[in-house]
Amino acid sequence: MVIYVCTFLLSSFLFLLSTKTKKMFSVLMQGLGIVLPCLVAAFRDETIGTDLTVYGTYVYQGTQHVSLFHAINVYSDNPVGFVTYAWLINLVHGSFQIYLFGIELLIILPTYLCFKYFAQKNTWICMIVYYFIFYGISLNIMKQMIAISLGMLAFRMYYEKQNTKGVLLSISALLFHQTAFVVFLMYPLYEIYKKFANSSWFKKIVFYCTSALCCVLIFACFQRIIGFISVMKESYSFITENEGNGEFMLSPIIYLLFILLLHFFSRYALRKNNETSLGILYNTFFYFEYLSVFGLIFLETQVLTLGVARFGYYFEVFLPLYIGMTFTKKNVLWVKSIAIVMILCVCILQTRSYLNGACDIYPYTSSFLRIYK
Repeated sequence: MVIYVCTFLLSSFLFLLSTKTKKMFSVLMQGLGIVLPCLVAAFRDETIGTDLTVYGTYVYQGTQHVSLFHAINVYSDNPVGFVTYAWLINLVHGSFQIYLFGIELLIILPTYLCFKYFAQKNTWICMIVYYFIFYGISLNIMKQMIAISLGMLAFRMYYEKQNTKGVLLSISALLFHQTAFVVFLMYPLYEIYKKFANSSWFKKIVFYCTSALCCVLIFACFQRIIGFISVMKESYSFITENEGNGEFMLSPIIYLLFILLLHFFSRYALRKNNETSLGILYNTFFYFEYLSVFGLIFLETQVLTLGVARFGYYFEVFLPLYIGMTFTKKNVLWVKSIAIVMILCVCILQTRSYLNGACDIYPYTSSFLRIYK
């Protein structure tokens, strides 16, 4: 785990340095911060991450010396966007390492750009949390993680009223993974959330009760849901095949408890500061909290079957952003203290999870770098 932890910390430190410097040096620090984890992903062996040998290798090899139409036709079980990406890499005679580097770049860069817009100088904090939670996952479900990252950037575009770019990014996300239809719901849900968040307490209660009811219905109607998902695509049959093979996860519950504490103290701090410490991002901050809570709850569908919990990543990915935004200058000390403890908890729990075999990324090996077990 040493190479992963060092990569996470060094990359985040470079992002921190970029906020302390100006112009070209700042851009250089950001570039190095993004490139570093991409290189670690690029030089890994094929045994690092389960999906690399499932579709990653054969899509790359199968799109060599063929037309794009032929590649899409032959690999029709893979998203058009991913097949096209592999074909383009081969078109310019890119190596397998360049192919893997590009995949990780498509995951990290859009995420960083979204974090940077909302968290600004605290982006480096967001990236620490993101790396520990999602880097291992990104070495596995590569197609979906690209879709999730593009979806985050699409949300930023919609937020900035750059709707054309938002639509294009949303469509791109869908081309990389069919579950990305969730992306099209993110911003409309934000507009609904704002209306209720700025209304009476009664309407707020109605909104949150409705959200809670949706969560209950998801668990109550779970068998029908997995039946519907499994017929969407043949490769999703593993969802029904693994029904009952999942297990309860403790980490989402722990993170939810921290969010509850942060919510209580953040509300108190905002009232004390006349609810101005977050400025125009007031509603956005608590919307990211709302998405994080929903995503963490959805992860617990893992106890019912394997696979469906991956839908929760589209929401949980806003958790690092929520944590980073708690470090606003005007926020009170105990809010920041709780957030720091939560970050340490995330680092410890996720590291232990990887050491215990989660995502099959440990130990890191690289024939290219001559790193062996």
